[in-house]
Amino acid sequence: MPDLGRLWADLGDLVLPAECAGCRRRGATLRQGVCVDCAGVLRALRPRPVRPTPAPPGLPPCVALGPYDGVLREALLAYKERGRHGLARPLGALLAEVVAVAVGPVRPVLLVGVPDTAAAARARYGDHLGRLTRHAAARLRAAGWPVR
Repeated sequence: MPDLGRLWADLGDLVLPAECAGCRRRGATLRQGVCVDCAGVLRALRPRPVRPTPAPPGLPPCVALGPYDGVLREALLAYKERGRHGLARPLGALLAEVVAVAVGPVRPVLLVGVPDTAAAARARYGDHLGRLTRHAAARLRAAGWPVR
């Protein structure tokens, strides 16, 4: 069965010219909201353990996809602050990778998107974290994870 959500996102990218969420170039060939070059940058990111220096006492292990800069930062801001909902699927897939590395071997996972205030949800074009966690959960389920 075809993925209708992806099909609509791809058609939207073709019909409605948009700027790349990663580099903001207009007219670049877009796929899910980013140009080919920025998609490559995002695909190359790998989750890894991170620690602030100095780490607060009792801080549990932390995992990040990459530094909060460049293409990753711009894509996250476009999704969160500029209503680029088409980025939920690719960013959700990246979140799923981070969760898989952070959790380790496959086991039950509960993903909880921290809810916005009503005012923040209006300003951010809806429940952006709920959307993101649903896409991440779907990706993890497809890989065999029991996710809620």
